[in-house]
Amino acid sequence: MREDVANEGQREVELKLEVDDEASLERVEAELGGPPRAVVRQRNVYFDAEHRLAAAGWSVRLRVEDGANRLTVKGPRDEDTTFVTRPETPDVEVDDAARERILAGEDPIPYLLAALDETAEGVFVRTVQDIVAGRPLTRTGETNNERRKYPVEVEGLSLTLEVDRTDYAEHGVFYEVELEIPGDTTAEKKAAVRAWLEGVLTGLGLPIREAPGKLARLRALTGSR
Repeated sequence: MREDVANEGQREVELKLEVDDEASLERVEAELGGPPRAVVRQRNVYFDAEHRLAAAGWSVRLRVEDGANRLTVKGPRDEDTTFVTRPETPDVEVDDAARERILAGEDPIPYLLAALDETAEGVFVRTVQDIVAGRPLTRTGETNNERRKYPVEVEGLSLTLEVDRTDYAEHGVFYEVELEIPGDTTAEKKAAVRAWLEGVLTGLGLPIREAPGKLARLRALTGSR
């Protein structure tokens, strides 16, 4: 496996901050003013092979949202001083029959390869194949998330602030706010966007804490690495 593969293709650039509880999250939403632009419910199902992807910092996810079924590969996190970046594939949509086959145990990798093998992000799928070394991917866990989307303007950027309530079954519900920005955003604008979001929380007397990714939290809660 090439060491520089994570520097290729599409990249996700995001900031996630944790919020303590429902009451605090409601205060954040009230501060944003107005109703959310959209409210969506997401079922996120994760796959691995003997924890090999987890150990390498990669993941494969099936997200079911508003009647669509989307497969995504994500790579290792690269944290700078303001945002987290990581390689990711574009979403690959599969139909309901394929979704049910995957949930029943079919390996999702062939669906990803069929859609992405000839693209720049195909290297991410082949990297996953190299990591698992021929072992089939199987379900390792899932979360259910309610996401409320609020349009915001920050530093001339039209962004969507995502307010998440994520249910980890017997482990409880966790709360966070998330901003994703274009990959070519300058360092100065990144810092300004982060300062804006932190200002929303500190203005309400709420602490500033980075939120882990949903899969990272799930692994920590279930003892799966």
